[in-house]
Amino acid sequence: MTVELAEGTVGARLRALRLAKGLTQEHLARRAGFSDAYISKLERSAGSPPNATVLRLAQSLEVVPEALVAGGCDGELGGAAGRREILGAAIELFSTKGYTGTSIRQLAARAGCSTANLYHHFSAKYEIFVTLIERVMDDHFAGLDEALRRSEDPVEQLRHVLHNHLILHMTRPEVRLLSYDFFPITGAELEQFIEKRDRYERGVRAIVQRGVRQGAFDVDDPAVAVRAAMAACTAVDRWFCPDGPLSAEQVAGRTSRFLLAGFGIGARRRSARPREVARA
Repeated sequence: MTVELAEGTVGARLRALRLAKGLTQEHLARRAGFSDAYISKLERSAGSPPNATVLRLAQSLEVVPEALVAGGCDGELGGAAGRREILGAAIELFSTKGYTGTSIRQLAARAGCSTANLYHHFSAKYEIFVTLIERVMDDHFAGLDEALRRSEDPVEQLRHVLHNHLILHMTRPEVRLLSYDFFPITGAELEQFIEKRDRYERGVRAIVQRGVRQGAFDVDDPAVAVRAAMAACTAVDRWFCPDGPLSAEQVAGRTSRFLLAGFGIGARRRSARPREVARA
């Protein structure tokens, strides 16, 4: 297959698609069989990589090759692939410039499409922001649901939830958009997302309450313990360095083990009697 590359756009498209997929440069490199340094170089480059490279990247990102070349949002893609590019651009711009500092024209330019094409996918900048928040909330719930499916042991369930929460906040730049009570979301959308956030917390709290009753955890107040653990997980993006000595997986593993220790794991060895737990 021969594709004509649009010089100066491939790097931006690659980065936007990678972010929209929730992948780090390390993850994409592993999928495509390249080095981390090469992926970083491609995203910074204004040149045109070989066609074979484009095909491998497209396959790894699960998009058509044209998503990385000329036409982008305005060409044959038109549908879901165009939305992914716009969302990827929004993640990058909202995370660096802020919501109010980002214009529709800037979003379209970063996505490689016209403002008219952007409006074909989203009615306003506000809808783009709401969509990003929805995806983040869905990913948190996906981690909770998977934890409950994978094991009946509350310790393993909580371990998985904490690990997933940590990974999201280290590898997904859009989670920073959750700060300040979902700014700039207002009205019914704000109420909906606050309800989802609280429901997620109640789901994690239920795991801890069940663990206390079974003697797996030893905490006096599951609600406080869960809120403290969630706050620690949410704050990890403030100090985690992707280029540091530890990978996101390593940091998630070590941090989740530290947090689990705070729940008094092993209480069953100290006391075989289950405890009554007050439901908050």
